[in-house]
Amino acid sequence: MPVLLEKFKFRARIVKRAFTVLPKRNKAVRLVDVNYLKDHNSNSTLILRYNFENALWYEFNNKKTFADRQVICRPEEGETIVNLSVYGLFNKNDYTIVLQPDKVQISGICKSLLPKERQQLYKHSEIKPRV
Repeated sequence: MPVLLEKFKFRARIVKRAFTVLPKRNKAVRLVDVNYLKDHNSNSTLILRYNFENALWYEFNNKKTFADRQVICRPEEGETIVNLSVYGLFNKNDYTIVLQPDKVQISGICKSLLPKERQQLYKHSEIKPRV
């Protein structure tokens, strides 16, 4: 029973957010800001913050959420790849975030609703940490 209630609450929150997006002229999901900072309590974790306009919900590593920040373990060597999907009213944007020991980088954005042959990959520069 609690699982069913949680699913209902999640969908109700999506509907509530959809009603805030519906009156807007531009309903597209737009990246506003992405940044990260090192956790003060632990050097092995990063706090990744992201802000999107007209986002209904997020899927962070295949987990649906409304949170606009995530705590991630920083790799000691090599790199870790994290997937972030942002769902809007009529579209979905997929982001691939590459975590390295000294920096965080968005490697590209793929528009999911376009056919595979028309999808474009946009390059982004490094994200500077907020101090």
